[in-house]
Amino acid sequence: GDIFPLGITTNMYEAIDVHGNSDLCTMTIERFEIPIINAGTDQTINAGFAVELNSTASIPVTYQWTPPIGLSETDIQNPIANPEQTTLYTIIGTTENGCTATDEILVNVSLEIEINNFISPNGDNKNDTWQIKGHYLLGNCSVKIIDSWGHLIHENQGYDNMWDGTHEGRELQAGNYYYIIDCSDGQPETGSITLIR
Repeated sequence: GDIFPLGITTNMYEAIDVHGNSDLCTMTIERFEIPIINAGTDQTINAGFAVELNSTASIPVTYQWTPPIGLSETDIQNPIANPEQTTLYTIIGTTENGCTATDEILVNVSLEIEINNFISPNGDNKNDTWQIKGHYLLGNCSVKIIDSWGHLIHENQGYDNMWDGTHEGRELQAGNYYYIIDCSDGQPETGSITLIR
């Protein structure tokens, strides 16, 4: 029933029988600190976006996040989360002595896309292709790109963020192009794309 403080405590016990005989024994108890883990506040992101998970721990621990889906890394304190759907993540913190603590964080994913309206395919790895945040939500949608004269220059069922401003292997001129996204469940979404060379 004794409660011991953190660290090492040495207790001595003496036993005496009815005849006055006695004996001593000592016992050493080492109590380790249990960590306190906080995974951070729940987050909401739009489809295709990412957020850093800002966890904290009261003492040094090793980290393990589950599930691994959508995480940049699973064994660091603050991974980047980019799930395709709402996901509940659990963090487990373990001290060098094996004491553990857990916490959870919910990353809500809003199922809306965000369409980039320009492309600059110059090889600098920035906007080299036409990007749609949450493009994976368009798997059942028709995606078309047409030029200013109404000529079809790109068409896909779904979209993989790979249109690079070319048509049939040749580079298109700088200017305005137009997209039509038709998911057959409402009014098609349309807009312009500015191609910069």
